[in-house]
Amino acid sequence: MDKESLKRKVCACIDQSREQIVGVGEAIMDEPELGFKEDKTAARVGAFFGELGLEYRDGLALTGIKAVLPGSKPGPTVALMGELDALVLPDHPRADKSTGAAQACG
Repeated sequence: MDKESLKRKVCACIDQSREQIVGVGEAIMDEPELGFKEDKTAARVGAFFGELGLEYRDGLALTGIKAVLPGSKPGPTVALMGELDALVLPDHPRADKSTGAAQACG
């Protein structure tokens, strides 16, 4: 498969899972957690990995989580990383009222 075909296939898979992906993001936005306290966030990401049939490790550097999806053949390698801790921004429209935490990393 050439690079452009692979790119189209990946984009189609992302588009097909759009609602799930956006739903996880929105849920994380609705329950912001500060650094090294992202317990609910890590559990939510772990559950999402489980729904995708991915084995994962959690508890990395306290609340980190990692899944590896090996390919069936040698080829392109892709890494996807997300930083999911919130910032203290009490004036943010989606800030948690009790902690002032908000997901505002863009």
